[in-house]
Amino acid sequence: MFLVPMLRQGGSWVALKPIRLSAHYDDPNWRLESLVAAGEEGIVVSNQTVDWGTGYLQRNMTIYKVIGNEARIVFDAPEYIGVGIPPAGMGPGWKNGYEDVQRSKFEFLRDTNINGLSRIQEMRTESAQKRRFTVYRSYVWEPSLQAFRMVGSTP
Repeated sequence: MFLVPMLRQGGSWVALKPIRLSAHYDDPNWRLESLVAAGEEGIVVSNQTVDWGTGYLQRNMTIYKVIGNEARIVFDAPEYIGVGIPPAGMGPGWKNGYEDVQRSKFEFLRDTNINGLSRIQEMRTESAQKRRFTVYRSYVWEPSLQAFRMVGSTP
């Protein structure tokens, strides 16, 4: 699957380098959303399969922003990571093997005093065997980096 960002230059439109999206198992979802400033839309891609193999699957959420004359990645983080290892000699439908699953939900938080996002809030739950825990992370737009960066964890 390819997305072709278009940039308005003067009275015409110019096609930028296509963005290749991986659609190994399921098609990724995408939408345009004003994230950094009013009138500047980013391309938010979710459910993109970035890595897969026997017993492994990873899907990411990636945000692209047109900077200059190209669409650059300004945020990229896993939405889902699943690792499964069956016990020796077991086939499909195995039980009592090893399984580690991580799922993240991302929320775009806005402040009424600014034109863009105040931050992206991530809630990641991880379950490995019978243990489960949750991690919270926040990401803010860093103009000098032209990217979102993690600012630590919250309760």
